[in-house]
Amino acid sequence: MTFSSFLPQILLAAILAVIVNVCNGEIVELAPQEFYEMHLAGAFAAVVDVRTQEEWETGHIFNATLLDSLQNANTPDEIASIADLGGCENCPLVVYCRTGRRSGIALEKLALAGFANLYNGMGVSQWTDAGYDLVNSTSVEVECKREVEEEPACPKSANTADDPKVPIVTQESTSETSTTTADGETSSTSTAAEIVDATSDSASISSGSLASLFTMVGILQLVQL
Repeated sequence: MTFSSFLPQILLAAILAVIVNVCNGEIVELAPQEFYEMHLAGAFAAVVDVRTQEEWETGHIFNATLLDSLQNANTPDEIASIADLGGCENCPLVVYCRTGRRSGIALEKLALAGFANLYNGMGVSQWTDAGYDLVNSTSVEVECKREVEEEPACPKSANTADDPKVPIVTQESTSETSTTTADGETSSTSTAAEIVDATSDSASISSGSLASLFTMVGILQLVQL
């Protein structure tokens, strides 16, 4: 077997990778302060907790929605499903768990399902380590599930500083925040403002990915000839 005989398969794998990149929205990882400030400002249509019911009852982030073990969607262990967020495909969603591992898995599944505005809020461990409190309240209904005529609704959250369910913590903003993952690795995340700026560039990124896709499709057709 020669390299040329494997070339069509290699190109096909590359094309599939580009398709996934085009279809998936960028998943932005948030530091606790960024998560708190954006949540307080009503930046998210839903704040999704993917921990278990038992973990939820020990305390959770204010105005959150419990989707028990969403990371197990489309598996025999499924409890909550991707369909529970149907209608929110274009809405800004933040997902969190205990440390950020399960939320990362859940977000990857949401991205593959066509959700395009996703944030990883990491976990309650990082949240409480940063000085923010957990609350005990009922799970909030996801309002963006209500479909409208042309596209899903993305209602602005009603979170305000006057909301008694919102714990108020004042901290100075920083231009860059370092977070430590459950594996002990340290990573830096941009500020909320920088994230908004980066989001505005998503259209040009997608256009470049589509151009690459069409180029590879053409190459694959020539190879097959």
